[in-house]
Order: sequence, then C-alpha cells, then structure tokens
Amino acid sequence: MFLRCPGSVQFAQTIIEKRDNKAAAEGTAAHQVREWCLELGFEPEEFLGQIVKADKFEFEVTEEMVDFLRPGIEWVQERPGRLINEYQVDLSRWMKDQFGTLDVGVIGRDLIIINDLKYGMGVEVDPVRHEPTMAYALGLWDNVARHETDAT
Repeated sequence: MFLRCPGSVQFAQTIIEKRDNKAAAEGTAAHQVREWCLELGFEPEEFLGQIVKADKFEFEVTEEMVDFLRPGIEWVQERPGRLINEYQVDLSRWMKDQFGTLDVGVIGRDLIIINDLKYGMGVEVDPVRHEPTMAYALGLWDNVARHETDAT
C-alpha cells in the first residue's frame, strides 16, 4: 500500500513516467469535463463531440463519457455545502513532504464529503476504506474544513 511505504511514492512515479498511459490520460480528460460542469455550471452534454487534451493525447467527449459523468455530477450538486474542486491537500503533517489532489470535496455544516472520480479502464478500485481518499479527507479537514464545519 503506497501510504504505508514512503519510498513507494517515488518508485511508482518512475514507473508512471516510463509508460504512455492513455487510460490515465482519458481519466484526466473526464476529470476536466466534470470540473467544468461543477465549477462553471455546464451540463456534460454541452461538451459532446468536443476534443479535450490530456497529457499528449486527445479525447472526444462521447455519449458514453457523458452518461458516465452525469450521475456523479448530479450527486455532487445535490450535496449541501461548499464545493471544493481539484484541491491540492497538504498531508505533510502526517507524511513528510506528501500531498495529493482531491477531486471533489463538499464541506457541510456537520459533514465533509469526498468524491473521487475513477474513469477509464484498467485498475479496479475498492472505495471501502480507500486509504488515499481517507488521507485526502483528513487533509481537507486539516487544511480548510476545520475552520468552517462542526464535522470531526
């Protein structure tokens, strides 16, 4: 598990840099569309047929992508609280020199919600007790939310 082995982060980065990961880039493109929708109020259908660049790849926004993104966008929009989108959380208080980029956080009066988009093919991710997501929640609470919420 990456969080349990400090050297694994640097090692993993060398592997990632050595390969062209089209699936990861496609996920980045999907994240971009979702961010535009959540931050700027667009509907995902407004991007149908448009090209989104991610890394050195280009992806067309398809019906399949829109159909995948829509339920998650709507779910986030229905949550009460302040939206935090693509926020870099500082985790160095617990893991020296570590940080991560949180996809979406919603800071409510009594609850902090973390929503992490997984798009593309390849590695299945179990959302139950997912350590990186839990670390992002802790980082968001420490960096921002503890000053705005009663959630602990």
